[in-house]
Amino acid sequence: MGFGVSAQPVNGEEPHRSLAVYLARHNAGTKSIALTATLLALGFAFYAMDALPFACAVALPVFALLLAANKRLRVTGNGICHKQTRIIALLGAGVWCLTLLIGFAIALYRPASFNYPLIYTFTTPDFSLYANLAKGLAGYLIVIWLYSSAPIHNRLSPLRSTLAVSAGVISVLIVAVLGFNIGWHPKLPSGVIWFALINLVITVTAEEAFFRLLIQDGLHKLLPKKLRATPQAALWLAAGASAFIFALAHAPITHPTFLLFLCAGGIYALAYQLTGRLSVAIATHFGVNVFHFLLLQYPLVL
Repeated sequence: MGFGVSAQPVNGEEPHRSLAVYLARHNAGTKSIALTATLLALGFAFYAMDALPFACAVALPVFALLLAANKRLRVTGNGICHKQTRIIALLGAGVWCLTLLIGFAIALYRPASFNYPLIYTFTTPDFSLYANLAKGLAGYLIVIWLYSSAPIHNRLSPLRSTLAVSAGVISVLIVAVLGFNIGWHPKLPSGVIWFALINLVITVTAEEAFFRLLIQDGLHKLLPKKLRATPQAALWLAAGASAFIFALAHAPITHPTFLLFLCAGGIYALAYQLTGRLSVAIATHFGVNVFHFLLLQYPLVL
């Protein structure tokens, strides 16, 4: 009783089973809060070192609270009346939209006089690699709060996971070369390890957390019940919408490369939809970025 757990079976479960579920959720919540506090402390430390804009350092705690609210609203709704369900759905949609807007603002905001830490300057290709710390912190906050509610519905073997990733990477590269005339330019510049590290740890992980856990899963759960009554249609709609938003975030809709990013985003969304595993989407996105860097014209000219 001290834990607020009924002594009667809940949904057919024995009392000790209900208590175990409650304690597991309580421990998971405590870990999420501790990890969030660590990331937010890092954010203010980066700000103190002039490596993060003040606005982003302040916005990250708000973003974390909204993510916690998203998670809470995603699991709320069982055993309540229809009217309450509609209110919770509307509230969830509002919180999700606000979370989306603040997440985009954190990732994209950069004051005119500010630069993120410079990691490496390449001569071939000619570009500078920066670490967008705000984007990385926001991405890991999404993983902390929303990963546990992600629908992992297909446990692939290592071989099948590798085949799925390889198929996705090869598909995007073929479309880039044959469909968009991205030039063949093999290279192995010094500093490639920095490119791979920043891409994996910050860019790709943050983007896939954002577009899969927050957008793709979030849209699927926010769709009307009539659409969710046909699960495949709802999943395809959410995947397509996340791919479209991915393309919008990378190129203007009138630019030719918009369709390339739409294709890439669609393949990442498909990898996640078919496997239910964020790791497969991350590996596919990372593979495309690395092989694009090593084999083709880089960066793309927008």
